[in-house]
Amino acid sequence: MAEELQNLLDKIYSEGVKKADSEAEKIISAAKEEAKEILAGAKIEADAIRARAQEAADSLQQRAESAVRQASRDILLQLKAELEKRLRAAVSGAAKEALTPQLMAQIISGFAKADPDAEISALCSGRDVEALQEALYASLGKSFASQPKVFADASIEGGLEVSLRDGEFFFDFTVPAVTELVGELVGDRIAALLEK
Repeated sequence: MAEELQNLLDKIYSEGVKKADSEAEKIISAAKEEAKEILAGAKIEADAIRARAQEAADSLQQRAESAVRQASRDILLQLKAELEKRLRAAVSGAAKEALTPQLMAQIISGFAKADPDAEISALCSGRDVEALQEALYASLGKSFASQPKVFADASIEGGLEVSLRDGEFFFDFTVPAVTELVGELVGDRIAALLEK
């Protein structure tokens, strides 16, 4: 009986161990499967995070490049505006200096010589009227049927406006007009240089 009891105990022990081994195998197998699923899920999530991070980095780079291009355009526009402002100031100063009564008399004399019968009138600043009349008389003398008429205009700070044949032809040689003309000519060249 002791032997049967021993066999029974051995059998119970052996079946228990086998059952425990089988259960342990199932648990280990389930744990491995679960670990595989967790790893696969983690890999998918890591890939998604990596992809979102790359998209964010690409978007940030595009925004940065766009901001740099915009800043570059803004700087060029500001530079152009400042250069044009300084150019206009320089041209205006040079025009004020250049448009002396003597030069204005030469301009009017050129019109008078081109059309001796034309009636010519000129508007200039009040401070230049007398000097312009003297310069005209000196350059034209009494060689023309009618001497050009010179009138003061308070709105003119420098230069003159010339009218021929009772206003049929009109020419503006005032400081603002000369400044505008030269400014546009040179301004276009500056703009072309800045675009290069």
